[in-house]
Amino acid sequence: MKTNLHILTNLLSLVISVVILIGCAKEKTEKQSAMTQAIENDYLVNKVLGFSQMANDLNEGKLLKNAEKMPIDEAINQISATLNYIYGHHTASYGKFHYETITLRIPIIAQEEKTYLVDALAGYNDALTQIRAKIVLINGLNKKVLNIAFLDAVINESLNEIIVNFQMQVGTGNAPIIGSSGFNTAEQYWWVRESYNCFDGNNTLGGAPDVIEQRLMFKFIQAPPPNCRYWFPFTEIKKFSATSYIADGNGDNFCDYKIYYATGLESQVLTDTVQCLGIEANHPGIHEMDFYLNNLDQIIAEFLLASNKSMKGLYIENSLEMVEDIVTIKHIPQLTYGTKSIMCWDNDYPIGIE
Repeated sequence: MKTNLHILTNLLSLVISVVILIGCAKEKTEKQSAMTQAIENDYLVNKVLGFSQMANDLNEGKLLKNAEKMPIDEAINQISATLNYIYGHHTASYGKFHYETITLRIPIIAQEEKTYLVDALAGYNDALTQIRAKIVLINGLNKKVLNIAFLDAVINESLNEIIVNFQMQVGTGNAPIIGSSGFNTAEQYWWVRESYNCFDGNNTLGGAPDVIEQRLMFKFIQAPPPNCRYWFPFTEIKKFSATSYIADGNGDNFCDYKIYYATGLESQVLTDTVQCLGIEANHPGIHEMDFYLNNLDQIIAEFLLASNKSMKGLYIENSLEMVEDIVTIKHIPQLTYGTKSIMCWDNDYPIGIE
């Protein structure tokens, strides 16, 4: 018995030692990872600030054309990162989303897949000019540039310039306060953005798209630590098609897909029952708002996990299409996503661009 106890004591000591060693190794790895991330962030921020300064010098005639070149993809990334770091209010709340397309035409050396540095800087300055001009035309209080997202890039037929499209995302107003619990009978929303609660006609929170996207952004977009902010050097856009996510597939225009979608004759589709996302007597125990919220939550979470990215923003577009006598109404969720960085600072970044 004493021998067995002695063996157990030794084994227990060995296990404890292994656990301590693993814990120390894990702690060391986490510290190294945090240190590496901090170094990478500082390097990226220094590049951004340097690029911004050179662009300003070019704009003031202090920087002349020279032979320095950079890869085309690096130029696009640098323009995106600089705009988003200096002007992007990434964690600001808002009441309404505004979208504008910014198009840049940057000269390139096609054979080398490069552009001259000064041409990339000129492209950045052109983006600033376009952004400022478009912001002036947007109505709303408390205007903020939330993000500059990459859309696409194509080389022209002459192979001497690349045409780059970004989507400018601007927020106005303040986001409404929306609860995070399940939906009840009094929370049934019309399918159109900025519409109303179809149970009582209240339009404070808007329609179903507004409520669903605000709840999901509250979940996925976390507030940064004090004196810090999250920022996304480069973001892309993913649109989700309802017909790619089949639910029950009954074709009765009630939860057929995991994203809101209804189709058929006008008399079948444009009814209060189909257009109001709520509770229906023929389908007891199902609240459509819960159904579409939970499913889109899962769809987005799986996409972000697979891509190892973070949500920057979410916008749910509503669409009505008519082909001959068939009407289709649907939601088209648009996810803005990218690699999230954190920066803690003592200066005034981000700054206004107006």
